[in-house]
Amino acid sequence: MSVYDLNVNAPSLQHPFNQADKAEKQRPQWQQALVQRFEEWKYRRSLVKLLDLDNAILEDMGTNRGELIAALDLPLTQNASKALAQWRAERKITG
Repeated sequence: MSVYDLNVNAPSLQHPFNQADKAEKQRPQWQQALVQRFEEWKYRRSLVKLLDLDNAILEDMGTNRGELIAALDLPLTQNASKALAQWRAERKITG
């Protein structure tokens, strides 16, 4: 086998991760939106569990009960994690 043979056959040698990326890119837009909303819903279910914690513990984690409730009230089309990070950054600036 020569180098030429490897170069000619190179496109047929695909890593499984590359194939998964290609399949994800070919996924219809509605399906991508559905997966995104499902992932956001799962994340928010984890936020609900944080509401059981004490306020002091939430402060140690860098958030508070009001921010968690506000994040839970956001529509599923918005990223609650980014919103919490933005509020945390604003709180650092304003004190």
